[in-house]
Amino acid sequence: LEWQPDRSKDFDNPVALMQFADAKTALLVRTHRSRQWLPASIMWALRSEGCKKVGVGWDGADKKKMQLTFGFLPVGIEDLAEIAK
Repeated sequence: LEWQPDRSKDFDNPVALMQFADAKTALLVRTHRSRQWLPASIMWALRSEGCKKVGVGWDGADKKKMQLTFGFLPVGIEDLAEIAK
């Protein structure tokens, strides 16, 4: 997840870019104009336990920003920072 930096506590910039990839394809989804709306296929992937998501540091700002922007949290996330501990 990427977003414009929140320069102060009064700012809450929404997620502007989501990144997905598998062994053959990389997909960048710009969300800065759609705000809380996501395509059905992306919603399915994010809500599916069978579709694993891998990231680093999920329990920090990414998790909070995802909840604030889209109103839900994905399932099936593997946090490499936790695995590396």
